[in-house]
Order: sequence, then C-alpha cells, then structure tokens
Amino acid sequence: MIDRKLEEKIVEYNKKEAKLLTLSESLAQMKAQLLEVERTLEELSQYEEPYVYKLQGGILIKVKTEKAKEDLEKMKALLSSRIAALEKEVESLSQALERLRKALEEELQQYQRGGPRGGA
Repeated sequence: MIDRKLEEKIVEYNKKEAKLLTLSESLAQMKAQLLEVERTLEELSQYEEPYVYKLQGGILIKVKTEKAKEDLEKMKALLSSRIAALEKEVESLSQALERLRKALEEELQQYQRGGPRGGA
C-alpha cells in the first residue's frame, strides 16, 4: 500500500498537470485570437474606404474605419498583455510540476527499495 503522503503528492501532481493543460489551451486560443486581430489590422491598413462593417452580437454595424482600427489596436494590446501573463503562469506551473515530478520519482524509488521513509 502506498504511503498517504505519497498518494497526496500524486493527486497534487495530477491536479497541477490538468491545470497546466487548461492554461496551455487558453494560451493557444489567445494566441490564435491575437493572430486574427493582427491579420485584420493588416487588411484594414490597405483598406481605403471611410467605413467598414463590424460584427457585433450577431449583426453587422457600420463603423468608421479608424474607429475599427482603434478598437482592434486596443484588443491587440489587451491580448498581448494577457498572453504575457499567461505565459509566465504556464512557465511557473511547468517548473513547479517538474520539481514535484522529480520529488515523486525519488519517493517512489525509495518506496520500491524498502517501503516509505521511516519504514512501515
């Protein structure tokens, strides 16, 4: 039977791993959104008409091209800052997960050699 503390560490590892996966998926989605915003800004930079149509809540609304560009620039800045923060969180969690993995491996090896530390 596995030591209770070891069992708890395994559960903690699994939770952190699931959180890392969720954060990584969110990061990928945000990066895709950022790419789409950048592409749209690029297209708008070549657009010479004074108005564009913007999809909002399922309907198209006529807006000034400059206003659409401003909104997209704000969205780009917001996404960039969120991505940077999320990347830091993913990196931090990855490092914590790696430390926990190493500790678990050591404890499992110890357990396999002669049971839990302190003997049982």
